[in-house]
Amino acid sequence: MLAVGGVNVLRNVQSAIQVTNATPNVSTTAATNVATRALIRALTANNGTVWLDFGTAAVSGACFELTAGDSTTVPLSNTDEIRCLFTTGGDKVTILFEK
Repeated sequence: MLAVGGVNVLRNVQSAIQVTNATPNVSTTAATNVATRALIRALTANNGTVWLDFGTAAVSGACFELTAGDSTTVPLSNTDEIRCLFTTGGDKVTILFEK
């Protein structure tokens, strides 16, 4: 079980993947993995903002915002529903998911 800030967020972590793009301001789709829930976390070393959307291209200023170290947990059916737009090239998110 994974706990963040003392709160259990995932009970059955299957794997972890990372999403990045060397080119800033381009919506990037996560790899395909069957999942029921995912924890998405911006790396603490990130220098910019990560904009998230689900099932449609991420757009700067119009989606869910993550800055360095921020995270969110979402229900989904596949990790390829996650779209990330990085304002700084080379920034990353880690996605832990359960089936």
